[in-house]
Amino acid sequence: VVVDERGQIVLANAQTEAMFGYTRAELLGQSIEMLLPERFREAHVHHRAGYTAGPHIRQMGADLQLSALRKDGGEFPVDIVISPLATKEGLQTIAVVRDITERKQAEAERRKLASAVEQTADNVFITDRDGVIEYVNPAFEESTGYSKEETIGQTPRLLKSGEHVPQFYEKMWQVILAGKVFRATIKNRKKSGELYYEEKTITPLLDAQGNVTHFVSTGKDITERVLAEQEIRRRAEEFAALYETSRDLAG
Repeated sequence: VVVDERGQIVLANAQTEAMFGYTRAELLGQSIEMLLPERFREAHVHHRAGYTAGPHIRQMGADLQLSALRKDGGEFPVDIVISPLATKEGLQTIAVVRDITERKQAEAERRKLASAVEQTADNVFITDRDGVIEYVNPAFEESTGYSKEETIGQTPRLLKSGEHVPQFYEKMWQVILAGKVFRATIKNRKKSGELYYEEKTITPLLDAQGNVTHFVSTGKDITERVLAEQEIRRRAEEFAALYETSRDLAG
């Protein structure tokens, strides 16, 4: 969109028509403020006057949330870069407007996901392709006893209990480097030395070309359940042994 020193629109391209829903004829000669929500118009007039006094290329509202207004009354977020243009009719200003609705929606989704990961009760850590830890959530710190500062830059070997055979980890790497999800019950060791059982899921993250870039590890501490199951099996075995002994005595 191009406006003159009075703030009137003197040129609008086809993309402007598509973005705002106005025809070019409806835009030409109108105040640029018609493309702004009502609550911003008065302030914009003052900003426009200040810009005319010292024109230069810049991004509008670099630290602000800018909104534009369609003909149908719908608002949408925008990025706007303005630059001066000297013409025989006087100083004009070119405004390059970009609809950033999809970007804002993606940012909101990322924030929601980040919040969910931060607040989940499951242990979560993220590593690069080589297994170097780049992120841990608060549940990981609480469960393992290792702080974020102690963990980032390390590898999951930090938690290794020494009770799994090498083939277990070889199989794990084969699966996740192939871009597949790995699931297993793992026995790990906390900072205190205490052993615990974890229901582990490791999910590879892929780039647009399908290459593995990171791994997301989620884990649920199932130590109480595993110990309870072990106790049930132990008692069942004891009962079976006693039963067999009683049969032998009776015979």
